[in-house]
Amino acid sequence: MVIPTVDAELITPLVEGLAAVVWHGLVSHPKLAMNKGHWEQLAAGTKTAPGDPAASVAAE
Repeated sequence: MVIPTVDAELITPLVEGLAAVVWHGLVSHPKLAMNKGHWEQLAAGTKTAPGDPAASVAAE
């Protein structure tokens, strides 16, 4: 992929931003996941977040 240089001072932030998009795609891909994502577990009610007030209520 070739991205034209519009401003030489923006090369690093643009490349870092593109790398973050690629990284997010890799770590979010369901076929590459060994475990279910943390937020999906919270939505399903199978796990509570650290410091979650609901966790202390459930423990009582």
